[in-house]
Amino acid sequence: MRRLLKLFSDLPIARKLLLASVIPVLTVILLSIVTYRSVENFSEDESELNSLYLSQRLAAEYLRLVVDLETGFRGFVITKHEKYLYPYRTAQDHIQAVGISLDEQVRRYAEQRAILSNVRTLVAQFTNEKEALIEAMKAGRQDELRQYIEEGRGRMIMIQIREEMGRFDKARQQTLNTLLSRLSQDRSTMLLVILGGGTLALCLML
Repeated sequence: MRRLLKLFSDLPIARKLLLASVIPVLTVILLSIVTYRSVENFSEDESELNSLYLSQRLAAEYLRLVVDLETGFRGFVITKHEKYLYPYRTAQDHIQAVGISLDEQVRRYAEQRAILSNVRTLVAQFTNEKEALIEAMKAGRQDELRQYIEEGRGRMIMIQIREEMGRFDKARQQTLNTLLSRLSQDRSTMLLVILGGGTLALCLML
């Protein structure tokens, strides 16, 4: 530090004046770059947080559609009237699109995407079995439905789906906690850079 001060004092007056004007400008430019990066990091984290909240709503809707599939199927089994298949058909029409949207929201999180892939596979199996049983009932093959119910295959798949969705929610919550912590750190860093940097730049220019 002393060597720098001595070197500066030995410079000609013209160079001293030039440095005195250039240093504050360079400092402001550097602080602007650092501030921009801090704001950008904060904005990226906010965007990621919004994506996680959206995935939470989509996950809830996805599970609701699975329940609608089961409810509609049971209504048809009990009454044998096709009008009770309306919730089933409505859920069937929407569940794939919701699953794709949910997969898109969690594409950057390997664990969540792997769990979701398992869930979608189970739901596809669940739907295919229900569809086959509906056709069997329409054709008068009641024994297939009786065997399915006695073996408890539908109940077992529903349990698996709920367990996997529970794992999915847990993984998403862990990601959310990490992101909220990072967001808080980014906010503190951004405020420090803006206030501290602005004060430093102002002192150098005076």
